Amino acid sequence: MRLRSLFAAILGLTLIPGLATAETIRRETLPNGMRLVLVENHSKPLVAACIFVNGGSRTETPALSGLSHYYEHLIFRGGSLKQGELEFRKQMQRIGEETGGYTTNDYTCYGFTAPKENFDEAVDRSVDAWMNLKLTQEKVNKERQVVMSEYNQGEDRPDYKVYYQIERLMFRDHPYKRDTIGLKDVIEHATLATFKTFYDDRYVPNQMVLAVVGDFDAAQVKAKLAKAFGAYKRGRDDFEQGLTEKPQVEFRMGVESMKTPSTWTYVGFHVPTYSDPDAPALTVLASLLGEGNSSRLYKALKERENLVTTVDAQFEVRRDPGMLFVSCELPPQNEARVFGLIRDELKKLATGPVPPAELERVKSGLENKYAFASERFFSRAERLCLFGVMSDVSLEPLWPSLIGSVSAEDLQRVARTYLAADLASYSVVRPAGTTGPSQSDITAMLAPWREGWPAQSVLSATAGLKKETLPNGVTLLLKEDHSTPVVAVSTMARGGQWIDPEGLAGVSNMAAEMLRRGAGSMSAREISERADALGMTLESEGTSDAAMVTWQAPSKNFAKAWDIFRDVVTQPTFPAGEVAKVREDLMQQARSLGDRPFDYTNVQFQRALYTRSPYRNPVAGDTATLFKIQVADLRHAYEKMFSGKNLVIAIVGDFDAASTLELARRSLGRLRAGSPVVMEAPRDEAPRESRVVFVNKDQEQVTYNTGWPACTLHDADYVPLKMAVNLIGDRVFFKYVYEKGVAYRSWFYMADRFGQMSAQNEMGVTPAHFPMVSAGVLEDVARVTREGVTAADLQGIIQKTLSRYYLGAQDDASQAGRLSFYEASGLGYEFAERYPEMIRRVTAEQLTAAARKYFAPGRYTRVAVGKEEAAAGGKASPSAPSR
Repeated sequence: MRLRSLFAAILGLTLIPGLATAETIRRETLPNGMRLVLVENHSKPLVAACIFVNGGSRTETPALSGLSHYYEHLIFRGGSLKQGELEFRKQMQRIGEETGGYTTNDYTCYGFTAPKENFDEAVDRSVDAWMNLKLTQEKVNKERQVVMSEYNQGEDRPDYKVYYQIERLMFRDHPYKRDTIGLKDVIEHATLATFKTFYDDRYVPNQMVLAVVGDFDAAQVKAKLAKAFGAYKRGRDDFEQGLTEKPQVEFRMGVESMKTPSTWTYVGFHVPTYSDPDAPALTVLASLLGEGNSSRLYKALKERENLVTTVDAQFEVRRDPGMLFVSCELPPQNEARVFGLIRDELKKLATGPVPPAELERVKSGLENKYAFASERFFSRAERLCLFGVMSDVSLEPLWPSLIGSVSAEDLQRVARTYLAADLASYSVVRPAGTTGPSQSDITAMLAPWREGWPAQSVLSATAGLKKETLPNGVTLLLKEDHSTPVVAVSTMARGGQWIDPEGLAGVSNMAAEMLRRGAGSMSAREISERADALGMTLESEGTSDAAMVTWQAPSKNFAKAWDIFRDVVTQPTFPAGEVAKVREDLMQQARSLGDRPFDYTNVQFQRALYTRSPYRNPVAGDTATLFKIQVADLRHAYEKMFSGKNLVIAIVGDFDAASTLELARRSLGRLRAGSPVVMEAPRDEAPRESRVVFVNKDQEQVTYNTGWPACTLHDADYVPLKMAVNLIGDRVFFKYVYEKGVAYRSWFYMADRFGQMSAQNEMGVTPAHFPMVSAGVLEDVARVTREGVTAADLQGIIQKTLSRYYLGAQDDASQAGRLSFYEASGLGYEFAERYPEMIRRVTAEQLTAAARKYFAPGRYTRVAVGKEEAAAGGKASPSAPSR
């Protein structure tokens, strides 16, 4: 039976024994309307704050469309009462971690996580940045270029286009028909007066909810926040437009085409708000349909017939009635068949009961996912804000119980109510030059959907860590942490690209992908279903240096989850049918690489930068190499990597180390010892003269990498060079994203690898800005090598790097991953403790020397992808040959 309301459900659930919690959620409303939600949690010395500014694009008229998102950019650019332009973001990166920073249809989110000793400063800076923005025409103009770059990027992405189209199909009256980024005309032409009025109206206390979670005293924090926000006056109570969407009574379809190798589809349905009594059932319904490899649509579309590359289903969290959708990427020739199978699965839900075991597995998975998210303080604060805006904060701790109360009858009822054929909309983006089923073809497929449709019924890094090496060489790292009922495991099997035979790039990655596709007596489906039933998240993937198997599970299910893990790493079966499916998925990803501009540019850059290292090849292979990989190649790669002397397993969380150690000895002691994988190659040197490659490609932005070969983890230069990269990266990011406002994305980084790494700047700009930016970044790098750094610059980057490091291990899974990486790399897990002190000891002279050693002027490698003639100012220059 449908609950009268979620609030009635709350009253009922609070009477059920076992739902009470020792945790207190303190809610306060300040005199000016500001809502505060405070949750003390003393398990980690961190504090997270999240603030939602109510409204979003939902409350924007066409003349204001996109300004909520635009203001997100302006707030981050800064320039406020107490802080200069860019100072807020720079200082926040020093004292903590900016989190949030996004806009949805219903709100804009900001926030941070910081060590507790930095909390007061973080609050002072954040409140000033959020509430005291000084707006100028110059700021608006600079940020306009950035926002337009983001707008244009959507034109290059089929996954964006197909989503925008489903919104336009489903919403004809409601503002949800306009995407969050807004209308181009508003972005380009809104006046300064319009911007100022928007800010004065919207950034007021009674349009905000602020949640704080972490290691603090609630009374003290309440007093601090009351003082910080007390001076700001209440504004308008709401900006509702009074627009509601008329009921949809007919099937709708929209088709677009663009340059892409895949077809992308959405099937969407109108559903009620997140505060509606049906929201828990719709959440379960979407998960059952399309979340994970044990979902119904995955089995129907992927496992049984291998018709799609990806499939997903989601119930979107929206304040007004929104949408539930099924999305797919697929080869063009499969479109009609895929649509028909989605139709059939939707009808099964409306006409037949969900088996108890399946329902319990799905609900358990959702409940456990909810628990996992609670590990990070910011995720918890964000969730409290979400419930505060969408419905009521009281629901947040009770949501798992509401999910648990969903019955098979509830699922059948909501399927009948919302998923009928004449309530559906179909959005499709097809490859240019191809055809697919026409609207009449699709309409003809609705008859079986309509036929017999049931009538709607009223229904510290290493403290306490133990290390043991088994006789066969397997290394175990065990760290107990009983603060949350979760266990995380990270397994690294050394090998990766170092064991890929010449001409078979991607074999180690594919072997890693295959581990979950059959092991011991379990099929791929059985692995997924058993894992889902336990709340176990199990992943396997290949990296440059290793095959990784990572998982986490509720501690109560640890032993059963370990049994699955044991078979996956010791007894993979490599079924021929699954090999074919994984190969096709990887080949499709390789074919569609051009749809992901930055990924495509990175692959081209690695090929140009390296001549000796195996890193010159794509980790996942390409269409030519993947086609040649056989089962015997996969088994050979597995046997090399998953041998005792190459295997490191880190376990962190709520478990007993002594009993787990005995379990691991029994489970893993029979693995063959093998031989350590040799990870050595002659080092690549920077070219004697700059090497420039321009790949001419029809895309709106120029995406490019400029970089140099760098050091290894074991070199004395590693930490000073890492600091130099971080310092330059900060300068480049703020200069081109904020000060000049010409780049939507800019990174300067050195990704950690076991072999010789690379230091590189990755950026996306318009063709018109490419000559200026690409030359400017080189000058920014050269300035550090010429002039060195000041003591203030050094201390700032040390503090920021330390903050990043400590914030990077907030949950068990991150800690396990860090420990296993350091141990497998040869640095030893103890490096996790040594690294912060090494950072603190870096001198300005060491940082400058490292920059001069590796960033030689005029010896860089650059790969750029885009419209070459436009980037050259109308005069195309010959492209350097790719090697």
